[in-house]
Amino acid sequence: RAEDGSDWPRSTSMWVHFDHATSGLNPEAIEALEDWVKSLGDASGKGRWQVTGHTDVSGPPAINKALSQLRAEVVAAWLQTRLGLVLTSLEVRGMGSGLPCCEDDRLNRRVEVLWVPSLQ
Repeated sequence: RAEDGSDWPRSTSMWVHFDHATSGLNPEAIEALEDWVKSLGDASGKGRWQVTGHTDVSGPPAINKALSQLRAEVVAAWLQTRLGLVLTSLEVRGMGSGLPCCEDDRLNRRVEVLWVPSLQ
């Protein structure tokens, strides 16, 4: 805990995975998001959210950039609807295929969500 008694800089994150060349949330992704949001508790409507989309390297860079942005926007819209978040609490960006997490392309097709409840 910080000197002021807050949980600064407490944060939590999760990854949402996508099917190849799609931006729609599949049932597994929705279930993962629901479970994660439930684990956050009542404070989940507060703080700052960073939603970052990624792709694998199978497409052209321009298409991957656009797809990663769209994936991030889809997850951000889900969070806004589910939690009633205000747009100013969300940072949404697409990174294309430039930051792979591993060698498995299925895992690189992802959106990373970071929540920092202590930031307003």
